Amino acid sequence: MTNITKFEKKSAARKHSIIKATADLIIENGVNNLTHREIAAKAKVPLGSTTQHFSSLDDLKAQALTYLADMLDDILQEIDVELARNSSPAKLAQLLYEYLQDTVRIHADVAFFVASTDDPSLRPLATRWFDGLVAVLSKHTDKEAAQAIAVFSDGALVYTILHNEPFSEAMMTNIFANLMKSGGKES
Repeated sequence: MTNITKFEKKSAARKHSIIKATADLIIENGVNNLTHREIAAKAKVPLGSTTQHFSSLDDLKAQALTYLADMLDDILQEIDVELARNSSPAKLAQLLYEYLQDTVRIHADVAFFVASTDDPSLRPLATRWFDGLVAVLSKHTDKEAAQAIAVFSDGALVYTILHNEPFSEAMMTNIFANLMKSGGKES
């Protein structure tokens, strides 16, 4: 068994704080507005720490986006649990409406779109939410309807960013009811 030294624990904690700070800055300022100096200040670490732990700003950005994708995966798990209890169109609309109310989450989601446009190697992170949502929804409707709902959800995200408010829950409930009904597994 390997003993982790105090130095290794401190180094791992510092690396994590740099990743989290980078993720926070991506949400606050966008994915293309990062500097080592700004990240170090946000993480409250010496400037050299960002280059000590990461080979490049792109490497750090990719790890911060992975951190954000993991957070979105947690949200997908919560949605999966909630829909297992109640997979009605109204419940799905409520969950999406709540998601779209969370500025941090939607800005994280937008960061994936921007990052994958600039760097195609990040596309798997950008598609994780969509693919995960389709997988969750496919338990309650057919795959085509699940994909249509996921596409609508992406559009609703853009709408929310541009208008500073989501579509109404009632409107989303009607749309999801029609899509899930056509999918043949409506609860």
